[in-house]
This record gives sequence, C-alpha cells and structure tokens, in this order.
Amino acid sequence: MIDMVHVGIKQNSQEISGDLVTLNAQNHLKVLGFGIFSVSKLEGKCVVETVHERGVGHSLVQNVCQSCQSEFQEKVQGNTIIPSDNITVIANYYRDGDRVILVLFLADKDNELQFSKLYMIAKRLFMKVRNGSSNETIKEYCEKTLETPKFTNIDGVFILDSAGIPYFTRVNKGSQRDNTEDKEIHISGFISALFSFSQEVMDEDASLKEINFGNQTLHVINKHGILFAFLVKKANPLTERYLYLVADEFILENREKIKTFKGDVAEFNSFNEIIDKYFEI
Repeated sequence: MIDMVHVGIKQNSQEISGDLVTLNAQNHLKVLGFGIFSVSKLEGKCVVETVHERGVGHSLVQNVCQSCQSEFQEKVQGNTIIPSDNITVIANYYRDGDRVILVLFLADKDNELQFSKLYMIAKRLFMKVRNGSSNETIKEYCEKTLETPKFTNIDGVFILDSAGIPYFTRVNKGSQRDNTEDKEIHISGFISALFSFSQEVMDEDASLKEINFGNQTLHVINKHGILFAFLVKKANPLTERYLYLVADEFILENREKIKTFKGDVAEFNSFNEIIDKYFEI
C-alpha cells in the first residue's frame, strides 16, 4: 500500500472515454465507483455494513479491510492508495469509537484525479455518518457530488435458473437493428441448454465465457447455479467488472427470494435500479 500523502496526484480530472458515458453536471467528480462502509470487529475478519455504494462490490471491500486492518487498529484516521488491475482504489478511513468509517473511491489508472476534492468529500461523508444522517441523506449527497460511468453498448440482460426459468430480463427495446426483443426466448433457451449439457464449457462458478453472435457477444457467468447473460455489442475490461458486480448484487439482494421463488418474476422488478446504476439500456 502507498500512503496518499507521499503520492503526487495531478489536480485536473479527465473525461472517461470509450464506451462509457458520464453525466454532464459540471460540479460532479467523475469516479469509477465509490462507497461508504461501517467496519466493526477490527480484529479477525472485519464485519462490514454498507451505508451506500456504487460500483465497488463486497469482495473488494473485504480485501481493502484485510489490507488495512493493522492501520485501522493503530491510527485514528488515514489515507491509502491501493493499485488493483485496471483501477486504483483510494481508501479514506476514520476511527469512530469501536468502528471505522471507510470511504472508498475507484479511479481509472490512466486518468488524473482531483485528490484534494475527493479527500474533502470523504471527510464530509464521515461527518454525516458519525452525526447519524440517514442512508438516504448520504445517498443524496453522493448523487450531488459524484458521478460514475454507465456502459452503453449492451442490448440485453438475462438472469435464469438452471432449468432456464427467468428471474429477470431487461432488453434494449430501442435496438431495432438487432431485434433483441425477438431473440429473448431463443437466447434464454440456449443459455439453459448450455448450462445443462455442456459442463466442460460452463463449470460451476466458472469465469466469464463469451459466445459470438456476429456483431454481438453473449457474455455468460454461472454463479451458484444462476446464469447471468449479457448481450453486448462491444466490451472492455471495465465492462467485465460491471458484469460481475451485477451478478454479485443480484445474489446478495435476492438470496431469500431465490430460495422461495415460485415463478413470479415481478418479485425481482426492483433489480432494475441496479441495472440502471451500471448500464444505459
């Protein structure tokens, strides 16, 4: 880990380019993800409670907590930069009694950061949590100060059980060229057959698999017996991270619903809010 105080970070932020788009609000800072977490049980495995997050993910938070655990115990507050694959993780932490308030920002390694502004935002978020502000108030503050990119080149999201029964479907109905909505049943059946008869291709909890459909690619993840399929026109490394985040968030939010599922897909309609966090579809 690298202490932020000793890292020179330029002060002019750049637009995120490629297939990812951001809003046009002038006062928003552009980041790839952010999160506010309350961390307790600082010895052994940390217990993490999410206050509000977008684009971070549970596994990354646990990794940061493990990396910073000794600092959590020894310091009242601190800042750390953690390089990770194609992103940089910026961690700000503040001791508050028996817990630590952890504020994370994710940034593209190739883009410049406004570090001083991120630090001030983290400080204000800590004060809000410490003073008992509601999660909704904290969410509203984040929406006013931070923005994350959305992936646009996606035509469909399909989530099914092992028998091919859909939990959730979202199709880009404005994609006249690809007739995605007409292909929905065909693709769902194909994914189910792939899961049932081709274990060599789709092992339990396998890594991301790709099936080419000409000008589109079907990205498939099998996680805990649930199939997540994303029909994409053009992907990049950040897109892959989004696919895994969507899969993880669906399982975390709907674990009990999945256990008692009896065919009513309306139970999962609220997951549209998660899709809207990451995709323009």
